[in-house]
Formats: sequence, C-alpha cells, structure tokens
Amino acid sequence: FDMMNLLLQGNDGSEIAPGEASDPLAPDSLPPVEKEKEEGRSLSSSDDDSSDDLADQQISAQLAKQEPETQRLLILGCGGTGKSVLHLGLRELYGDGSTVDEARDYKRLLLKNLLNLMNSLIQMCRSDLSEELEADAALLAECKGEFLSNGEQKKEGEKRLYFKEAVPVITRLWGSAEIQKAHKKSRLMDVKTKFLSNTHHLIQKLNQFADPSYLPDAKERAYVRLRTTGISQEKLTIEGKLLNVVDVGGMRSERKKWIHVFDNTNAVVFCVSLNDYNEKCFEDHTANRLQESLNLWEEIVNANYFEDAQFLLLFTKKDLLTEKLDALGKSGEGSQCEDLKLSKCPALANVEKAGKKTLTVDEVVEILEEQFLARVKGSGMHVHVQSVITTDAEDIKVAIGRFK
Repeated sequence: FDMMNLLLQGNDGSEIAPGEASDPLAPDSLPPVEKEKEEGRSLSSSDDDSSDDLADQQISAQLAKQEPETQRLLILGCGGTGKSVLHLGLRELYGDGSTVDEARDYKRLLLKNLLNLMNSLIQMCRSDLSEELEADAALLAECKGEFLSNGEQKKEGEKRLYFKEAVPVITRLWGSAEIQKAHKKSRLMDVKTKFLSNTHHLIQKLNQFADPSYLPDAKERAYVRLRTTGISQEKLTIEGKLLNVVDVGGMRSERKKWIHVFDNTNAVVFCVSLNDYNEKCFEDHTANRLQESLNLWEEIVNANYFEDAQFLLLFTKKDLLTEKLDALGKSGEGSQCEDLKLSKCPALANVEKAGKKTLTVDEVVEILEEQFLARVKGSGMHVHVQSVITTDAEDIKVAIGRFK
C-alpha cells in the first residue's frame, strides 16, 4: 500500500485539511501560554509553520545518524490516545525528569486547562445559573491564570483576576449542582470539554496551586492536556537498553510527518484510548475515534517499514472506560444510556451480551485485542498487548517491560 497516501488522508479516504475541525485543544484555540508548548514536549517553540518544518527536518536528520548501539522506540497512535503522557512518564521514570522551568510551564498549562474547563462548563449550563453564580462566572472570565510576584500589589482599578483571587470563585462554582451536572455530562458523553481527567484532584489542591512557589509533581504534570505537533525525540536507558524514544503528533494533519521516522525502528508502541469507543474524531465528526484507531493500526502494523520491529499494542485510559461502564450500568433507558452503549463503536457492535446490560473493562479489552490482532497480516509479527493508565508509573513499567 501507499504509506504516504495513508498519512496524507483520513481513514475514510478524505484529504486532510489542517485545522478542519473545531477542537478546543487545537493551536488556534489555545491561550498564548499553551501555544508556547506546541512543538512536542518543547516549551518554547515557534508558531511559524516554516520553523516547525525546519525543526522536524533537523530531527529527521539526527535520526538518520542514529548510533548503531541505539535502538529506536516509536510511539504512534491517533490524537488524544495518551502518547505524550506515555513519553512524559518514560522520561520521569528513566530520564532526568522535568527541569524547574519546565515544571513551572506545566503548572501554567494545568491552570489554563482548568480555567478552560470551568469556562466551558459554565457555557454548558449558563441558562441555569443563579444570579450569584452568574456573577462568579463573570469574575472568572477575567482570570488568565496569572500570579502576582512576591511583594507586588494589584493596581487600582485593575480588572484582571489573579489566580489566588480566583480560588474561592472556582470553589463556589465547582460546588454548584449546575456545574457538577455539566461536568458529569462532559466526562461521559462526546463533549469537547474534557480537558482534564483528574479535575477533582486539582480542585482539592487549588490553594497549593495558588502558591507561586508550588510546582506540580510528576503525576500532576501528566494531567496536562495539550495537542502535540511535530516530532520530538529523547535518548533514555530503559531496561538496560539505550533507546531513542520518538513521539509524534497524532492528529490527521500531523501524520504526513510520520514517514520521516519509520526507517530503522526497532520497537513501536501503538496507543489506543479505550475511552474513545463512544466519541467522534476531532477532524471528522462522523468518524468514531476507536474505529479510526483500529483502521490506522491495520495500516501501521502491516507496513513494510516495521517487518522486523516488535509491537506493543497499548490500550490506554482504562480508568475512564471503567467510569463510563459504571455509569452505563446504573443508567436507565434514555439518551444517556444510548450514548454510552459500546455499540456506538462499529468494532464493538453487537457485543452486549443478552441479559447483561454492559461488559467489564477486561471483557471489552479482550474483544478489542481480538479485533486488533485480527488485522495483523504477518504471521511472524511480534505483538505484545497491555492495558494501562498512562499516568500510573507502575503500569508504564509493566507495559514497557513486555519488550524483550
């Protein structure tokens, strides 16, 4: 098959147009501080496309000169499947972790994510807000996640709301029944407001995050939601082997860059989000996200580039699937029950057992493993399978340990 054609098109054969979907994490919709972190894990990249292309070409040239003793580990998958969270986890486990400056940037991004989420939830339930909550919503709109420096005073008449001032406002809004109802819907349904999978944790630590000196720990840094673009690489010694770990953006418009990193790959981690079964693609609101992963997997695992590579099929976000299945089991008939059904994904159509409202996470993983492995055409292909929570360090250790 024509790999370049695959990378330049969606799985339905439609040509990709960058930015064709309305995605709250896309560069054009991100606050300025988030745009600063758009180039992979880099925290200071340019917004200039030509600069990004040049950076990718330089990385490709470096990869072409890879030392003989270094093996290449390539992390692939659709957008939003946990690739960059996995990369960050590997870096924390086997590398030098994040610098103080990077930790500060992660903190700013977390706060931006949280503010974006709160403002999105407000829009979802605006017509139901009381006058008091509407006043809080108006106040929060003036907060950009900024901090006053030590000893610095707010200027007289200044309207902006600094983050420390926003803490009681966020707390009141978060505690309201209206926001809680909107948040539950955003987590369970195909709603593009799920910036954070651990909002409760961050809400509980608002006062700590309001301290300018507080820096998020490794697990909290993994909570950051940001759409990755371009190519990033890092050398890590994992299980006694020197690996060049390569992470790429997973959006359709990013896949044209993948072909530059295919040569001389020893191992591939292909991430699939279990949470995607009832959600649509950012780029194509008619395409199921889990089905997109299955189709992309078939093309990648059977590519001639990877004939001698080991594969790890990594099912991510099993905690979020658990939450959806629990909600499905408790829901009655109606729109929510219908929206949560596993049959929303073509790959899981007709799997709900007679007399049983839903399946367990393990049963879903078993069915999907069978579906994905059935797409592997090479009889000698080495494919390991693991389901994980990518923010869990022990899960990552076990998964990476599957490679020999």
